[in-house]
Amino acid sequence: MKKQIAGWKEEIVAWRHDIHGHPELAFDELRTADFVAAKLESFGLDVHRGLGKAGVVGILQLLQVFH
Repeated sequence: MKKQIAGWKEEIVAWRHDIHGHPELAFDELRTADFVAAKLESFGLDVHRGLGKAGVVGILQLLQVFH
């Protein structure tokens, strides 16, 4: 698992560079919200938007399995 996560490093750094390369004013981070929502959706999460204008919430559903 550590190797898989380490393999994501370059991509995650690119996300940070993208976000910081397009600064937005506080409470008006609509481009950043779109970026984050798209990433969360690409991971299969249910996404709720527009909370407090630019807020984004991703819902991860976990199933519990009992043996």
